[in-house]
Amino acid sequence: MQMKNIFFFMYYINMKRGTTAEDSASCYLRKNGYRVVARNRRFGGIEIDILAIKYLNNVKNVYFIEVKEMKKKHYLSGYPPISRKQWLRYERSVRILFLQAKKFINTHISLIILDENQKIMQFITEYRV
Repeated sequence: MQMKNIFFFMYYINMKRGTTAEDSASCYLRKNGYRVVARNRRFGGIEIDILAIKYLNNVKNVYFIEVKEMKKKHYLSGYPPISRKQWLRYERSVRILFLQAKKFINTHISLIILDENQKIMQFITEYRV
């Protein structure tokens, strides 16, 4: 019974950290002219952390954003924030959503990397693995 409580506690801590990271990322995006439309939406077997819109030259751009928190020392040493397998699954799901909706003309798959203190280390608007 105690083991079950420990797993629940760890799950709760990780969920809290993830929510805090997404709050920091959303705040950063709003300050930089993005409109956050949705958070934690499931599409095609994956969860989109943040769905945001920004108009550039009167053209609507839709951003599917994955938020990752990692230790600064790992980031500086070149440790990848997301595995190739994870990213390909994410990219495939966004493409399926794009084909179903047919209204997202300018789509971007993006990545926001935060350090352990919830500070933005990097915002990559066109992420490639």
